[in-house]
Amino acid sequence: MKKRILSCVLSAALLLGLTPWSALATDDPLDDQTSQTELQTNFQSPPQDPDIYSDPQPNITIGEDGLKSGTDLELVHATSTHTDHDGKTFEHKLTSENGQLYIDGTLQKNYQIKPDTYATETYYLAGDLTLDDTLYIRGGYISICLNGHSITQNRDKDVINVANDVYLSLYDCSEGNAGRITHAEGKTGRGIKFSAGIGNTFDMYGGTITGNHATATNDNMGGGVLVTGSAKGSFNLRGGVITGNSAANGGGVAVCSTQSNNKDTSRYFNMFGGTISNNQANDNGGGVYVENNGRVTVSGGEIKNNTATKGGGIGGGTSGTTNGGSIDASKCPPLYITVSDRAKITGNSAPVGGGIYAGDEAYGYCRFTMTGGEISGNTSVYNENYTYNGGGVYLGGTMTVSGDAKIVNNTKDSESNNVFLPQDYTMTIGDGGLGSGASIGVTASKELADGEAVTIVSSGAASGSENYFTADAGTTYNIQRVGETLVLVNGTLTHKHPICGKKCTHTSKHEDVTWTAINSAAALQNAAGGNSESDTKYYYLTNDVTLDSTWTPSGYLALDLGDYALKTTQSIDMIQLNSGANLTLTSCGTHGGTVQHSGRGVYGRGVIVPSGATFTMYNVELTNHEAAEFSVNGAGVYVNGGTFNMRSGSLVDNTSKSNSGGGGVLIDNGGTFNLYSGTISDGNAYLGAGVSVKDNSTFNMYGGTISGNRASDPTTIYGEGGGVYVENSTFLMTGGEIKDNSASDIGGGVYVKNSTFKMTGGEITGNGNGDNRSGGGVYVASVGNSTFTVGGTVTITGNKHQGSTSNVYLNGDNTITLASNLSDTSRIGVNKAGADKGAVKFATGALSEKTLAYYKSIFSSDVDTHTYKITNDDKGNLYIGAHQHTWNYTAKGGKLTATCSADDCTLYGGNGSSVTINASKQTYDGNEKKATIVAERGWQGPAVNTIPITYEVKKDDGTFVKMAANSFPTAVGTYRASISLTGVDKKTATASVEYTISKAELTADDFTFTPPSGRLVYDGKAKVATVTSNKGAAGQITVKYYTEEGSELKGPPTNAGIYTVKIDVTETESYQAATDLTANNWKFAIAKADRTITLPKKDTVINNGKPQALGDAYWTAVDGKQYGDGIRFELVDPPEGVTFDDNGHRLTVPATVKVGTKIKFNLTAAESTNYKAASATFTVTVAAKSEATLTSCQMTGWTYGAAPNQPSYKPVSDVIDGTLKTTYATKNSDGTNSTFTEEVPTAVGNYTVKVTFETAFSVYTGTADFTISPKSLTQEMVSSIQDQTYCANAWEPDVVVTDGNKTLVKNSDYTVSYTDNINAGTAKVKVTGQGNYKGTAEATFVIDPAPLTITGAEVAAKTYDGTKTATINGVTFGGLVPGEVLTTDDYQITDAQFNSANVSDAKKVTVTVALKVTDKAKNYTLTSPTYGQAATISKATQNISVPQDKTLVKNGAGVDISQWVSVSGVEGGSPAGAMSYALNGNYPGVTLTGSTLTAAKNTTADTVTIKVTAAATQNYEGAEATFSVKLSDKLFQSNFQFASGPIDKTYGNDSFTMTATGAAEGSTVSYESSDTNVATVDENGTVTIVGAGNATITATAAETKDYVSANKSYTLTVARAELTITAKDQSAYIGDKVPELGADSYTVTGLVKGESLTTALTILPTVRYVDENGQQMEPDMTKAGKTVIRASGAEASGNYLIVAFTDGKLTVSARPSSGGGGGSSTPSYPVSTPSKGGNGSVSSNAKNAASGSTVTITVKPDSGYQLETLAVTDHRGNALKLTDQGNGTYTFTMPSGQVDVKATFTQAADETSPFDDVSKDDYYYDAVKWAADSGITGGVGGSLFGSDQSCTRAQIITFLWRAAGSPEPKGAADMTDVPQDAYYAKAVAWAMENGITSGTGADRFSPHAACTRAQGMTFLFRSSKASASGTLAFQDVAADAYYAQAVKWAADNGITSGIGGGLFGPDNGCTRAQIVTFLWKLYAGK
Repeated sequence: MKKRILSCVLSAALLLGLTPWSALATDDPLDDQTSQTELQTNFQSPPQDPDIYSDPQPNITIGEDGLKSGTDLELVHATSTHTDHDGKTFEHKLTSENGQLYIDGTLQKNYQIKPDTYATETYYLAGDLTLDDTLYIRGGYISICLNGHSITQNRDKDVINVANDVYLSLYDCSEGNAGRITHAEGKTGRGIKFSAGIGNTFDMYGGTITGNHATATNDNMGGGVLVTGSAKGSFNLRGGVITGNSAANGGGVAVCSTQSNNKDTSRYFNMFGGTISNNQANDNGGGVYVENNGRVTVSGGEIKNNTATKGGGIGGGTSGTTNGGSIDASKCPPLYITVSDRAKITGNSAPVGGGIYAGDEAYGYCRFTMTGGEISGNTSVYNENYTYNGGGVYLGGTMTVSGDAKIVNNTKDSESNNVFLPQDYTMTIGDGGLGSGASIGVTASKELADGEAVTIVSSGAASGSENYFTADAGTTYNIQRVGETLVLVNGTLTHKHPICGKKCTHTSKHEDVTWTAINSAAALQNAAGGNSESDTKYYYLTNDVTLDSTWTPSGYLALDLGDYALKTTQSIDMIQLNSGANLTLTSCGTHGGTVQHSGRGVYGRGVIVPSGATFTMYNVELTNHEAAEFSVNGAGVYVNGGTFNMRSGSLVDNTSKSNSGGGGVLIDNGGTFNLYSGTISDGNAYLGAGVSVKDNSTFNMYGGTISGNRASDPTTIYGEGGGVYVENSTFLMTGGEIKDNSASDIGGGVYVKNSTFKMTGGEITGNGNGDNRSGGGVYVASVGNSTFTVGGTVTITGNKHQGSTSNVYLNGDNTITLASNLSDTSRIGVNKAGADKGAVKFATGALSEKTLAYYKSIFSSDVDTHTYKITNDDKGNLYIGAHQHTWNYTAKGGKLTATCSADDCTLYGGNGSSVTINASKQTYDGNEKKATIVAERGWQGPAVNTIPITYEVKKDDGTFVKMAANSFPTAVGTYRASISLTGVDKKTATASVEYTISKAELTADDFTFTPPSGRLVYDGKAKVATVTSNKGAAGQITVKYYTEEGSELKGPPTNAGIYTVKIDVTETESYQAATDLTANNWKFAIAKADRTITLPKKDTVINNGKPQALGDAYWTAVDGKQYGDGIRFELVDPPEGVTFDDNGHRLTVPATVKVGTKIKFNLTAAESTNYKAASATFTVTVAAKSEATLTSCQMTGWTYGAAPNQPSYKPVSDVIDGTLKTTYATKNSDGTNSTFTEEVPTAVGNYTVKVTFETAFSVYTGTADFTISPKSLTQEMVSSIQDQTYCANAWEPDVVVTDGNKTLVKNSDYTVSYTDNINAGTAKVKVTGQGNYKGTAEATFVIDPAPLTITGAEVAAKTYDGTKTATINGVTFGGLVPGEVLTTDDYQITDAQFNSANVSDAKKVTVTVALKVTDKAKNYTLTSPTYGQAATISKATQNISVPQDKTLVKNGAGVDISQWVSVSGVEGGSPAGAMSYALNGNYPGVTLTGSTLTAAKNTTADTVTIKVTAAATQNYEGAEATFSVKLSDKLFQSNFQFASGPIDKTYGNDSFTMTATGAAEGSTVSYESSDTNVATVDENGTVTIVGAGNATITATAAETKDYVSANKSYTLTVARAELTITAKDQSAYIGDKVPELGADSYTVTGLVKGESLTTALTILPTVRYVDENGQQMEPDMTKAGKTVIRASGAEASGNYLIVAFTDGKLTVSARPSSGGGGGSSTPSYPVSTPSKGGNGSVSSNAKNAASGSTVTITVKPDSGYQLETLAVTDHRGNALKLTDQGNGTYTFTMPSGQVDVKATFTQAADETSPFDDVSKDDYYYDAVKWAADSGITGGVGGSLFGSDQSCTRAQIITFLWRAAGSPEPKGAADMTDVPQDAYYAKAVAWAMENGITSGTGADRFSPHAACTRAQGMTFLFRSSKASASGTLAFQDVAADAYYAQAVKWAADNGITSGIGGGLFGPDNGCTRAQIVTFLWKLYAGK
């Protein structure tokens, strides 16, 4: 129990109100004579600000009757057992039964601990409490001791709920905080809900709060402890453990907000000790969570190993709603987190803020302060939903560090991550700076560019501060100090100049601004200023400059000091601006420049700014200036009517002895000082040591710091305005800090005298004054008319006067004016003269809509916050004043309660607390039994030691009689003790307590116990103990014996065991009867007897895995007899696999146990009633097994990548399971092996396998060699290759080869070669395996034609011909590969058209070009086939044709001579212009009217000449001609004519005849064609069509004696024949290869009979598979469907016109199953064969087959490969028997179920061609090799085959005969040209007998004649005995040709595909290579 002393130290007395609070703060021990009542005399109410609580571990002692000196509380607690607390420290006993609460045995149905009055009561747990409802604690000062027991909640409710009027203390006097507050398994709810109310507290000194889980039903907050409520209160953790709890927010502790916006209801959590560990929060605060209005202070203890999403250790934020509305975090008071002293926050983790999450704007404004302690070992962990950061601290508010703050060794992703500063967030260094033990790591919010920096400390950084900070990331990152800030820099800091805003290089080279160097005082004095701001002149120092006289700058100028000093050693003012001057001092150096007086005894001011002048300062230090005379104003800067703008920098250590003050700055005579940033510190002056503002001047403070200044006068006691002194002026403060200043008199921070001070921002803190008057922060003097206004957010706290709080002191009638925008986050301490005598007004302007509570959250009393009260009225005034108590008293039972009757009492309910008279039941012992008085905390009445106690004794009749004075109860009886007090109401209240002194009870201590004598070991004899009384008057004693189990014996014990002695004592006059009295030492033990074990005799065993008996063991009893029962054999650390069967004691040792191994047994005889356990050790030695060789060990190798095979060997019986071990080693070339391992080899090579296993008696070993062969490459391994574009160079794209998921390595696993990889088309890639792979696989890629554009065309000028046709002499192209040129051999002009046929200059010609199929042209494709070009059409000449021999009959009849004239060269043959006719001379009797020529009968002219004129037109030149006409007396043949005309025909039409009739008798008729390329005409008028075009057919009737000749003509037009090109349909089955498209994949209809494609088409068509958009595609062969086949690109010759391209289709369908018939049929099963690839193919004669049917498998290795393995397995994996049928075919019998066929191929040995002139690359190689191997051919001699030689008839017949097996003919061939000894004789005979040939006629065979393709195919067809029918596939094979069926059969069976272009070439010679290929395809199935 002594160990419990420190766990429940007398801190209980603290909350019991047993000592003054002031006493607890001292180390002075209480005087030993101090009585209980004396301790109450000076008791005061507990302080209301928990921030000032000290760590309460008081060293207080308690007397036996209560609080007396000399006895430690814990000792009292220990000696008063927990079964009897009555009258001791903890009074009331807590128990539970059936889930209900009992107090002192009384059921509490409402589960409440609630004293009758507001009292102090103590409770302890007498055992574990198990409750079915929450334990409610209501009213008073309550202490509970867990006493090592637990309070367990059985329901989903909180364990304990503490009301807001309770002061609770929780203790646990057990070791290790064993007492717990917890939930039953599976139940949820908080541990303790503590409601803050009237400044109440919950102090935890011990115990453990664990296993609690806050859920949505209880706000998801505070799993262990929730601090909530409506007013101030605090939870103080001083000891104990909070662990293993969870919640959404605050897994361990939550300090939450339940109030609306704009109200300060601060609740506190103060941690002085204890542990918060292993708690979890799903959202915020794993260990501790604090909301706005909350304050967490950790000064001791440890927060460790907690987890959360934000703030693993501590998290700050806001959540929830109140009063139906959401909380606006921006308007809520801030939350506070403070870490100091011995606090340690470690091992916690969260994505955001592993150690501490210091809130952000969305979670309430957080103020985090760290003045000591350690945050280390915390982690920011990854979470996909958060940007995780801040291993130590994630900052989202303000952060102030000082002292020995240590934030180190925190991480994120295992990298250093201590304090994470989001963008725009910084730290400040607090008062006193950082101590030597400080160390803080920092992480910025982003990666920094070289030279880039971010601010990490925004203020307070003194010199050397940078040494306490380290950069978490990057070796180039470092910390640098800039002014009072610290920055985190990557590399070297670059910055912008403060004036010009440009990049600063510390030289004259600033961007856009010219700076002039100053290197001397003279140069500075001569530095001229500009005329305006825009004309500012810029200067910079290049060295220190010392002034001998005052510098008086004029105009606008700026001076950059850099790192240099502007100084003087003279007692002069350094700088005095002229009126109107505008001077800017700046320092852009690393450390900053200075303006200073140097040397001892040197005086003078720094800068003087007269009226009209402006002085601006950046980053400059003005120091060591002194105004040494009383009449000299100002020291650092004297603003005498001018303006001073301080942007940054410092005024340090300046002193003014002037009566106007202003050590740092004096503003006088209407001047203005604007402080934006920087520091004014360490100044000294009588008034305004920092800043003095006088005589209608203005001081605007927007930022910066005024600190460490002291207002004092060494010669007097006066000193006012340590920071700022304001007299007859205005001070406006909107930001910044005034801190740590002092005044020897008043106004340590600010002194306001007859002035206006308006403060709407900033802080005034830490200032002080030494006078008895207040005003350490702000003093508003009563002199004159001063105005003090506050608004916005301001702080005036922490200021002192003579050590006491003094923030704002209002003297006289001064009040504070409240601006309407005053924020409730402001904090202002206040006091006013006269407040000690009652309420006085201190503020005006309070808004009616704001509650008093609102302003009370802002203002607090600087005096006693408990007795001083802030009130208001309905006129907007606030009051402050002290309260005076008037006491009355009431009594209830033993308690007297004081109540203040004044209306404005600040106590809760006017409660002055209570005193209680206590006396408990006593037992007679002859001593006095007195009552005690106990005062509760807050007792306001008389000191308890002044209150008298009166005693009365109860008589037999029940009445009480007062006892004599100074006599006290001693004898047995009943007594009453009373106390009385009289109040101001003259009423007396009396409190009483009754108690009894009862008859004494005997205890075991009153007796002496003697155990049995002699040696207490079992021997069969009884053992007798004795008990004697120490009291003479005690009654008769009866001794009883009890077993350890509690059973009473009938007499003294005999058997071994432990016995307890109890006694019964009869009652006497002095003592009560006693029953079952005993003591802890009233025990004795009879020891058990010893015994020994005899070991088994067998001590060896064989490691054969067989059980072997070891024999029995025996134990020896005390009487010498041996017994074998009860002995247990136990193996000790047996080797693996060793077992023991206790039945028969049989040991089994496996072969794995080494020979010689010692196997140890422990033999034990179990302890019995009277005998001890016996033990012995026994060792067995393991023997060896014999060695044996494993015979017939074999191993079959496998192909690389295949599943490994297993070794085989002759079976051995009784192999021991688990002993089989297979290892492998590489077989070296010298026959040795490498080291054997269990790793199965995978690479190609030779190996040895070793097999070992064991039987019961032997160890077998066998080896076998095997080989892993290379794996064959397959097509599927080669990935598709991206298409390329023609570039004239060879394309060699990378090839990706994969084997499953493995990508093979080029030149390691394979090599690559390329063919056809230059020109457009399909390039081939050959992949050849090597290393682990063999064989080849091929792939292709397309080389697309290069895109080509037409860049020019040479158009020939033309003469008008009536058409738009243009003549193109040449075309130029763009896009050709350099060095290549296309000529007309490579392209053709398909069309060239003028835009019109008429004559004109620069007419547009559209040229259409098509590329021909040439080696060069096929590498290109035209992006556009047309091109526009300008050309000229000139006028054509009209050629007038006139007759030569016309005759006109002189008969007076007119003849139209226009029919004799024609015009050529004219479109349509008709004259272009008007025709005119005239006689070319005078011919009497001859007239020419128009075109009618008439000759009179009597004309004498024999010939006339006629002039013919054709007029010029737009397109034709004019023309003239003359001709002569004979005049004759003969007649015209007027009836001569054709029957019809013109005639239209089509190319290919038959000849036709059209004759002219009507010729005169005797005249002969002849015919003529004008164009014989179109048609010819014979003498009969029969016209034969030759080509397409136009021709004129003319008939002429010859002249006779009576008639002149005549002619007639008609026009013949022959149209081009029309062609239709149709793509052939294709079909295939799913899984087949895509059918190849080639020259035989289309048909052409419309060819003129006898003509071929080569004459009809100039460009043959291309056939492709296309998609719905016409784009080329690859058909999907994995599923059924159709794909369009399209022919295109063909061009016709001049006699043909392509009128249509008709699409075909590819139909892919499922392969039909074998069998047939309908109805019920035998089921068939799939035959699965591998797809093509793997260097060969495997096919089946059926895709499905019935059970029992024979299935044929055909195997065809690729060229250069041979079959390696072939296996057929059924659906169970069983191999089926295969029968080799030869020639690559195998058969098997189909089972009932699917079968799988698998084959592997291996590269055949390098083949040598059978003939020197046959290469492996030749298409006929395989055919020739087959023929040679089959004995069909031996070549032509000389190792030559003669591939291109024509095959003779003898040779082909011989080939056929040999292919048929060279059967013996029945007889000789009866052919005259076939000798019987010829090599072909038998072949010819056989062929004739089988109808293959009948010779060439006349008994001749013509053996040496060349065999045509038609003949060769006919021989093959006849030899095959096949038949054929249907449409012929070739255009040059007539249907009635003798070879037609043969060719059709050959095409259908894939033996031939013709010679291209839809032609077979029947008359072409058949080469030896061709005929052997035909044979090979026929007989070898290719």
